[in-house]
Amino acid sequence: MSALTGTPYTLHPVQATGSDDTVKSASYTAASGTFTVPARTVAVFTRAGN
Repeated sequence: MSALTGTPYTLHPVQATGSDDTVKSASYTAASGTFTVPARTVAVFTRAGN
């Protein structure tokens, strides 16, 4: 089990509203604490609510 399980994260607003559809597909699953980022992509996540 990941230490991040249950911690809310979202893709940084600049990337989430940007024009790069590949980076927009990056995701985080709080239930497992798992980040999914496409190959050769840099994604920045922030804690939700901060």
